Amino acid sequence: MYIKRTNDGGLTFDSTYIHWNYFSDFYFKDANTGLVCADGSGIFKTTNGGINWEKKEVPTGFGIPNFYKISVVNNLLGWVVGVDNRVFKTTDFGEIWDSIGFVKELTSHTA
Repeated sequence: MYIKRTNDGGLTFDSTYIHWNYFSDFYFKDANTGLVCADGSGIFKTTNGGINWEKKEVPTGFGIPNFYKISVVNNLLGWVVGVDNRVFKTTDFGEIWDSIGFVKELTSHTA
């Protein structure tokens, strides 16, 4: 898979090959620094505008969950949720991740 990037507001694009089949969400806090969560591959971080990506360790135990959503506030504090409803938290924009539990699925009740 290729990630396309632009440095001129979309007039031209170049691409970087990545070894993931699919990425499900990304967040850039500036033009150079971003996070991506990838289906079955983990979480990756770039500090050079997407030219290179470094895989970040996430304490998942057995196997790598399929992450599908990243949420970041104040460009440091962030969370990622996996399809198994596990939630992981970072306080340093993706350098270190900690498991904080599970998201409980809500069910609707009818009268």
